[in-house]
Amino acid sequence: MKKIYRFLLSLKKYKLFFFIFLSIFLINAFFIITKNLIALKTISKVNTSNISLCPRIVLSLIIAPLLETLIFQKFIFNLCRLYLKSNLICIIISAIIFGLNHYDSITSIIQTFIIGIGYSLYYSILRKKEKNAFLKVALLHCLWNLLSLIISIVVK
Repeated sequence: MKKIYRFLLSLKKYKLFFFIFLSIFLINAFFIITKNLIALKTISKVNTSNISLCPRIVLSLIIAPLLETLIFQKFIFNLCRLYLKSNLICIIISAIIFGLNHYDSITSIIQTFIIGIGYSLYYSILRKKEKNAFLKVALLHCLWNLLSLIISIVVK
């Protein structure tokens, strides 16, 4: 695990961003395909189909990425780092809480747990390299939500 972390730490910023985004994309593609193959049903806690497009865009692309990055990376990850020496444990704790926050189904918890690992890993690496790690993780989250929003509109 340390070798992977060192490898990611050695990547240039844009390559790291692309690597994390592509990893999240591929993992989610796997979950979507698997969910459709075994016909898992989800119980949504928030029915976003009843929300008009403009508020969905604001919520998905601005409020959620900023608020969730603030809570799960900036606050929880940094709080863990105060008490724990291991980045890996802090990444996992932050990702578990991120996943549990998205409790539509067990599949979505696992899926968002893995996404949370990506966001926290990206945050962990960027906070060592530069000062604006928070904004870059929020941007990554925003782009992921944009892709998800586009897919949800197209699939409808």
